[in-house]
Amino acid sequence: MNNYYQKSIEKLENSDVNINHLENIFTEEKYYLAMKIVPLLERKVLYLSYIENIRLNDICKRLKLQKNEVISLRNKAIIHFKNNLELICKMKKILFY
Repeated sequence: MNNYYQKSIEKLENSDVNINHLENIFTEEKYYLAMKIVPLLERKVLYLSYIENIRLNDICKRLKLQKNEVISLRNKAIIHFKNNLELICKMKKILFY
């Protein structure tokens, strides 16, 4: 488990990821596509929260949003990503069976 985490961090440090392209963190196509279709502002909030590890107050200042808006965007982004991933997996099953 610890080795997996360390490898993930190394991949992240070597990847071409910026605030507008969080999807580039994923090497597997289904994850890449699922993140790619998450709305841009939601991806930005995820990027700042989890990749840059920026505190909520600082994200609010940077994006000029209220705390409740940032929290809502982060939650929506996670939900969108999960729903997109489910949809992509279902589509692949339909197409390849």
